[in-house]
Amino acid sequence: MASIQRKLKYGFRKYFPFLIAFAIAILVNVLLAFDDGLLSDGLETFGVNARPDGDLAKCIWKTPSSLRKYNIKSIDKLGWPWECSNSRGDRRGCGCNDDYLDFVFCAGQYLTINDISHGEIRDRFRSISSGERPLSHDELNPNQLKQTLLDVTNIRFAYEGVKNQFQSINKRQLIVVTIREDNSRDKYSEIELVFKDPLIGEFRALLLKPSKSQYNRSSAIISLHGHGYDPEYHSKNYLGEELALNGHSVIIISSRSMCAGNTESITTMEMLKIGIPFILLQAYEVSLVKKYLKHKSYKKIGLIGHSGGSVIGNLFMRVDGGVDAYVSDFMSDFYGGYRFSETGSIEGLQHEKSYVLWKYNLLINNFSTLKTPFLRVGYDYLDKDIETGEVYYNYKDDIVRFFDVNLMD
Repeated sequence: MASIQRKLKYGFRKYFPFLIAFAIAILVNVLLAFDDGLLSDGLETFGVNARPDGDLAKCIWKTPSSLRKYNIKSIDKLGWPWECSNSRGDRRGCGCNDDYLDFVFCAGQYLTINDISHGEIRDRFRSISSGERPLSHDELNPNQLKQTLLDVTNIRFAYEGVKNQFQSINKRQLIVVTIREDNSRDKYSEIELVFKDPLIGEFRALLLKPSKSQYNRSSAIISLHGHGYDPEYHSKNYLGEELALNGHSVIIISSRSMCAGNTESITTMEMLKIGIPFILLQAYEVSLVKKYLKHKSYKKIGLIGHSGGSVIGNLFMRVDGGVDAYVSDFMSDFYGGYRFSETGSIEGLQHEKSYVLWKYNLLINNFSTLKTPFLRVGYDYLDKDIETGEVYYNYKDDIVRFFDVNLMD
């Protein structure tokens, strides 16, 4: 009997750590099941759905926590006829700015600068043309430039959260809804996603996912379209399909309120009133998509932009980055292109216009300081004669080769 007791005691000591580890693993899997929505249904709301009319209770940005490194909740809702408010059936989202206006209202409680008048904004732009607002020639390394931009554009809180109020970007819950899957193609499938973020609401993205038999890569490329386009057009005309056929997953963000019209001008002005350039929220959306791709365990992530999408990418590389290769065909000084009306109001403001970003544009556009492999190409990914339109060179093969080399596992 004593011998049996000794054996049992020895066996318990030997295997006890394994039993504890097994129990912890089961508990973690159960909790992650809750995180993934396997034990719940429906789309959570964060209180930023309806336009807040002075009710700060609707601006609660704290979300359910997660044990995962990236707090993502994936939901399948195939056939959901999603469209943003004010879209009126326009897939480009030209009129989609309700979520941005909600953000302007809600963000005010976290900012020290939140009520800049129209006249003040006008005068600050005029100070550029008069020479009263000088360019910055400071010698800032990439991290110093990042910290400076996060501060002067008022956007730091969106990335880092606010203590006791809401979490940082990776710890806040991001809901990603799959609303359409098209598997009719031989070499890649087309998946339509809706991203739901507590701060900036909902936006659409198109994912081109190669079949498993294609190259077996573990890379994804975020692609950013220009003014007036949508992901479907951009995919066919700006290398989305070509990159997918070459084995890379490609995700194209649908940039809302970016059609160079009145809605974009209003959105830009409202953002400037709280000291945040509109384009910084678009860069934040790229950060959300990068977070999703990290969650999906892609080993390498690339970024490519066209026109206004390149300007978004240029800013993203400065305030976030963390990708493995970047291609851009355009840059902006963040100043020109708008006009003053006879009454002195500002018209034609596009998403990137900012007197703050103008001050740092030489540093932002100095791509030699990027630590990420970078390829600068001609506009439209072409070199062509401005007057005749004659094409001298097509960068298509260079871009594909650039991503193949830099996104290898």
